[in-house]
Amino acid sequence: MDLVLCADRANLADVSRLAGSKAELDKLALLRSYDPGSSPGDDEVPDPWGGGDTEFDRALVLIEQACRGLVGQLASPPS
Repeated sequence: MDLVLCADRANLADVSRLAGSKAELDKLALLRSYDPGSSPGDDEVPDPWGGGDTEFDRALVLIEQACRGLVGQLASPPS
C-alpha cells in the first residue's frame, strides 16, 4: 500500500498538484484522518514553528494519536 500523508490542507494541495493521475491522488490523505478523535474542520496538525514548547507538545500528541490510528488500520485484516 502506497500512502502519502500530509500535515495540513496546504501541504495536501501542494502534493496534489504533483500527482500525475487519479490513482496517485487516491494515495494522498491528511495524517489526522487516521486519528479517531479528529473531526471535520479539526483534522490538521497545526504548525508549531515559532511557538513555544506547548505548541510543539500539542503537535506531537496529535501526530502520535494519528499514527496509532494508522497502525491500527494497517494491522486490521482486510474486510
